[in-house]
Amino acid sequence: MDAYHRYTFNSTPMPGVTSVMKDLNLIETEWFTDEARERGRDVHDASLFLDEGTLDRGSLTRTVAGYLAGYERFLMDFRPDWTHMEAMLCDTSAWYAGTLDRAGAIKPYSFRGRLHRKAIIDLKTGDYSTAALQLAAYRRCIDDEPHAYLRIAIKLRPNGEYSAIPFTDPRDERRFISALDLWNFKNDRA
Repeated sequence: MDAYHRYTFNSTPMPGVTSVMKDLNLIETEWFTDEARERGRDVHDASLFLDEGTLDRGSLTRTVAGYLAGYERFLMDFRPDWTHMEAMLCDTSAWYAGTLDRAGAIKPYSFRGRLHRKAIIDLKTGDYSTAALQLAAYRRCIDDEPHAYLRIAIKLRPNGEYSAIPFTDPRDERRFISALDLWNFKNDRA
């Protein structure tokens, strides 16, 4: 992957999860201002540095510190043990790639009558409406068992709060693969 989130496998280009969804207008891009992109990147960087134990709190802006406080609350509530952090992944059978925010073990979490011990996480500082499809695509890359990981968007807020939004619709993976198929048709890569 390069700075523009372009992926390759054995020197052959692969479409990225987010690029596929943007190109098909499945992601609302009207809110993707330069400021929002920079904020999201800064919060992602700060959360990664926190997880790695290298965070310099003195370097944080007030805004980023607020979002990071929400992430820290999430960490206290879910007590994750990450196996993947900002991990570049690919699915060579469906031919796509992406960068997963986090995945790993979590404190047992009950959702819709099922106890979950693993989660795939997408951190969001803005819109999370397409996170279900993104997370379904990433899940395919790390595990063959559809129910092994609970897919959760973590909506971080500038006031130090967060919301955990779980996704369990089994159709999400098929929806992403259908979008990928349309993207390939549109770009003549089928």
